[in-house]
Amino acid sequence: MKLPANVSIDNIKVDGHNLVLVQPDGSEIVIKDGALNVPTFILGDVEVPRVALIAALEASHVDVAFGADGSISAGGNGSPSSAGGNFEQPPGGIGDGFGLTALLPPTDLAFGQPDHRELFPGLVRENSTPTIIDLTPSVDGGDTTVNEKGLPASSGSEGSGEAQNPAPNTDQSEINTGTFTINSPDGIGSLTINGQVISAAALAASGSTPIDITTPFGNTLTINGYDAATGQVSYTYTLVHSEQHSAGAGTNSIFDNITVTVTDTDGDVSAPGTLSVNIVDDVPVAHDVNAGTLTEDGATTTV
Repeated sequence: MKLPANVSIDNIKVDGHNLVLVQPDGSEIVIKDGALNVPTFILGDVEVPRVALIAALEASHVDVAFGADGSISAGGNGSPSSAGGNFEQPPGGIGDGFGLTALLPPTDLAFGQPDHRELFPGLVRENSTPTIIDLTPSVDGGDTTVNEKGLPASSGSEGSGEAQNPAPNTDQSEINTGTFTINSPDGIGSLTINGQVISAAALAASGSTPIDITTPFGNTLTINGYDAATGQVSYTYTLVHSEQHSAGAGTNSIFDNITVTVTDTDGDVSAPGTLSVNIVDDVPVAHDVNAGTLTEDGATTTV
């Protein structure tokens, strides 16, 4: 028998075959034929335990009988009979009564908070921050070196190495390669080079799908390989134009410094590293002039 959650079973009467639940406000709920076979009560979504129901019936002076099948029937309300003569003196009161409903579990739906525990704490790995290694600072010569003398004529500033050879793109010293290594125990989330974010998937596929990055000097750094087993990242640096070098005789170098960071899958970011590319200045090349003599009014002579 399902009843509203606020129904009281503290005052129960038997009226013929019916069971009557008298409420605190005086209203009555009649359970037809409920005295013949006392039903199980469900208040709201909570089932009243059998022992609590029997206690409520007995507290209302309702005689309780049990059938062979475990069913409960209720007899009429009446005063309990004496087991043997009358008491010579009144036994006295037993104290104030209390509502049996307070013994029932809460009828409101409630969900416990989840308990977060590590089932195997020995297997938990401490959080770590990724690192970048194998980068050489400019004061130690940088990570790779390119030379302006290899610039092709198409760059707008043909290098001396190209100018000396009639075959196009013979001197490729404007291009060089290198590697650096990233270490991330929590996995690779992304690699950021000069502000350009490379996802872990794109980095893994860079061997077949290279990634071009514009450097601070406007040249091109191409990421073209990643070894997940060792963390080694491969790149090619291409000088696309000559740079403004400091004044001075002979060749001198400037460095195209490129910032690199790695982020792991937890969102931890490494300390920034710097990939330094040494760009060597080009200088004019002087050639010996063939000596010769000229005769006035003589034949044309090539020098």
